[in-house]
Amino acid sequence: KIGTGKVRESEFENVTEIRPGAFRGCGNVSQVYFGDADIKEIPEYCFADCTKLNYCEVSDKTESIGDFAFLNTALSDIRIPSSVVLIPENAFTEGDPSTYTMLKGLNIQCEVPSAAYTFATKYGFGTEDRIPHPFYVQFYDNDNNPLGEVQKVYEGEDAVPPEPPVVEGMVFDKWMPEYTNVTSDLKIYPKYVKAPASDDEDDNKPVYTVRFFNYEGTLAIKTQKVKEGAAATPPNTTPERDGYTFIGWLPEYDNIISDLDVYPQFKSNSSTDNTNPGDNNNQNSDSNNNNNSNNGDSNSSGTNNNNSNNNPTPENSNPNNANNANNANNANNAGAGNTGNTNSSNTGNTNTNGNSGTNGSSNGTSNSTQSGNSSTNTGNGNTNVVVSKPGISNSNLASASVSGSTDDFVVKISDSDSAKAAVEQALLNEYGSLDDIRYFAMDISLYDKTGTSKIQNPDNTSVTITMPIPDALVSYGGNNKAASVVNGDTLEKLDARFTTIDGVPCISFVAKHFSPYTIYVDLNNLTASLNGSDVTPTTGDPIHPKWFLSIGLGLMSIILFFLKGSKKKVVKVLPI
Repeated sequence: KIGTGKVRESEFENVTEIRPGAFRGCGNVSQVYFGDADIKEIPEYCFADCTKLNYCEVSDKTESIGDFAFLNTALSDIRIPSSVVLIPENAFTEGDPSTYTMLKGLNIQCEVPSAAYTFATKYGFGTEDRIPHPFYVQFYDNDNNPLGEVQKVYEGEDAVPPEPPVVEGMVFDKWMPEYTNVTSDLKIYPKYVKAPASDDEDDNKPVYTVRFFNYEGTLAIKTQKVKEGAAATPPNTTPERDGYTFIGWLPEYDNIISDLDVYPQFKSNSSTDNTNPGDNNNQNSDSNNNNNSNNGDSNSSGTNNNNSNNNPTPENSNPNNANNANNANNANNAGAGNTGNTNSSNTGNTNTNGNSGTNGSSNGTSNSTQSGNSSTNTGNGNTNVVVSKPGISNSNLASASVSGSTDDFVVKISDSDSAKAAVEQALLNEYGSLDDIRYFAMDISLYDKTGTSKIQNPDNTSVTITMPIPDALVSYGGNNKAASVVNGDTLEKLDARFTTIDGVPCISFVAKHFSPYTIYVDLNNLTASLNGSDVTPTTGDPIHPKWFLSIGLGLMSIILFFLKGSKKKVVKVLPI
């Protein structure tokens, strides 16, 4: 039975050991398939003198091949998995065992790297049709219970998803992350969305007003009423702007929970100019600023012409909004010298002409410049911050300080598909659903001072990062939270504090390691004001105007009190 044709996997069912020379001299055996047989060793002389044997597939559970196991065979191809770690020099030979030579024309299908690949390259065997690298994929429910067995999936192939569990009140949406074209070990979880509300439930929901504005923020081109939890519908017409391409609307409007104003976003068509040309309310020219001063010994003049906000949001698109960092009356954008913590060359999104603007010199602890689509800032300890992640207006205000090291560093805040997938998975594990979560995923990495060599989780080093609240989340104000992702899928919540820099709401947190990070809002736990624009008194700004008002009113009360007490009453006595 064994002496003819192919030896298939079924022949090795329940076999755990083969004796030496078991198949020796079986002249009609041409192909051998071990399949998943639990055989740890192909012993010595196992297939010796099988002169017609031309192909063999070794089991993934086999660990070694014995001496002269394939002596005097006709092998042209053999598949050896990475589980095999021991292959003697004489395993694939011909002739007399005492004077053997290597088999000619043998091709070893193997993984790279592996013991088989090392053996093949050492002794001159071919390695074509290499075995794809295997990865292991496990599906889970949202309670972290495994669904089915671990799947072994070769690189580039797809895993097979199980039937998703039924969750009351929810509808299965998709598996996360993707399980197709697998390139790494994966843990995969189901994502659910809320089941559609019944007609009666839907009728009782509150209704909110959503307005879509033109890019100047002066005209609502569409106004609509939207029920809570539903999505608004943007205008049918695409907003236009000379020299710019429309790229979408912000903030997001797919899950309305309050009245909302939405603004168009544009990208410059010029490769050297990524800003708006500006209008009368968005221009600030100070070409002869000769009185810029600081607490140091020298004065410096600053030129900051035609700074403009490329993508307005509810906080900065209205020309009459006092928080508009490009308003002609805003002294913080005129290049005047500053003595506060931040010296910003451009408080808008970018600097016209793509060149770094320069403010008056400063004794503060942070300087910032901005060029093109990204922003580079200098924080404490000569640490630069480079922001290339879209969706952060006034990104030039970002700063960082490194503790635990005296070296110079570059902190990069960038976009990454892997970071987004990790953040989504971590939030999903923490909250069970992303329906009521608004999040902004980003990759935060630490580099050396040249910005070219990435530093992997340096010991005893942490970075305090201050950055503007992302555009899509700024309306949620103090409800924003900061978190990192640890162990690939676990949300680590961070202590966040809020500040304003040049009227721009910012968030600060400490990064103790470098991995995906997120700024997010839990819509089921809104406790702070939704205005999002007043997060003082934590500074970074000059003194906020409301403190001047408070001090002025207090002084006025004291003056009136003394004036009232100093008046003398005159009584005239008339004779009777």
